[in-house]
Amino acid sequence: MVMALYFQHRIAPGNCWAFQGSQGHVVIRLPVEVWPTAFSVWHISEAVSTSGEVSDAPKDFAVFGVDEAGAETLLGTFTYDVNKMIAQTFHVQRQLPKTFRYIKFQVESNWGNPEYTCVYRVQVHGKRAGQDGDRQVERDRGNPEYTCVYRVQVYRKRDESGLSEAELESLRKAQGWLEQMRQLKETEDQVSAAKRNILQAVTLALEEHGVQEEKREEILHFTQTAMEKVLENYHLTG
Repeated sequence: MVMALYFQHRIAPGNCWAFQGSQGHVVIRLPVEVWPTAFSVWHISEAVSTSGEVSDAPKDFAVFGVDEAGAETLLGTFTYDVNKMIAQTFHVQRQLPKTFRYIKFQVESNWGNPEYTCVYRVQVHGKRAGQDGDRQVERDRGNPEYTCVYRVQVYRKRDESGLSEAELESLRKAQGWLEQMRQLKETEDQVSAAKRNILQAVTLALEEHGVQEEKREEILHFTQTAMEKVLENYHLTG
């Protein structure tokens, strides 16, 4: 069975593992031994940050597998880019000699904050030790390389548009942000930034609700089209 395990479940401004300075590490104890294959790191976007910036995000980091004796095996060194999506996945960079029960996440630098660093979510992808990975799962969460089984989502009744309540709520939030854009009459650069942040926020909401990739792309396209229409109506560009 392919699986994904989380350190820090909920993503909200301030709800993070914070440490002083730009360097620190945490050792994550997994519920079972796994063959790690990749890691996903999450941070909030500037759109929802209370300070309006994300200099406290981790930048360069390393991941180690740790055995019961405390010996560490380097699984890779990576860079989280705050200019990309809030959730970024990094693949293990070497062939693994064994499974691990402990994963060490070591931050080497952040994006400029001299006082502290915040880590919002670390997700470990891999296969459970002793399983061959041949079991079939009918639906996944959109990742083309991994099927991450962590929890079962119950989809609520859909309305005539074919969207669930969660999907409709994401669109309502986007509509509210667009209305704020109209009221503020933001500049072209601000509008472009706002559009990117809206799409990131909608993407995160859809992923949190387990919406499949095909449906997610459809909703994002609908959202982007709706934004362009509103901007056109109010003579804003971006």
